[in-house]
Amino acid sequence: MALIELRPELQVGTSVVRLGQLARIETSDLALIRRLVDLPVGRPPPAGDGVVLEREVLAGVLRRMGFPPEQVAWAGSASTRIVSSSRTVPGEEIAAIATRGLLQWLAKRSKRFEVELASAPRDVQVSEGDLQLRMRDPGSTPLHRRMTVWVEAWANGRFVRVVPVTFGVSAWESALSQPMRCPPGRWSMHR
Repeated sequence: MALIELRPELQVGTSVVRLGQLARIETSDLALIRRLVDLPVGRPPPAGDGVVLEREVLAGVLRRMGFPPEQVAWAGSASTRIVSSSRTVPGEEIAAIATRGLLQWLAKRSKRFEVELASAPRDVQVSEGDLQLRMRDPGSTPLHRRMTVWVEAWANGRFVRVVPVTFGVSAWESALSQPMRCPPGRWSMHR
């Protein structure tokens, strides 16, 4: 027999919510407590959001996982509110990833180029944990005077959101070519 005492609220920063995070579990059976503590019960909500998980839903999860109802006694809260821990990613950090990626992409297409950030992206909220910012490859997108690149935010290996970053672009095929008409750039590269 195991006693599962639900907590009224839980703040998580992991990609999977486990029963041991939601409740205090008591039993004299070491194997059973390990299985219950490690049992995945779902994913946390997006950063800054919350979700309520009812005791009856958890009981159904346990039944589907092979735990007979007579093996479990419930105590504590009738539900648990789960809130994702979040952090702020500054727009400047997103712009830096976009700038670096766009410069690398342009280096494959032009001998000389300049880029200027048209407007700084806003700060974004993401879940706590392992953060990765990646610019989507523009692929064979034609070169334009104004280009938007997309930066994906991933937290704990899970896609969170995509952020557009727009630039003014000047590019020359060679030193003698005429540039595309656009504002002078803050960043430039010559090969």
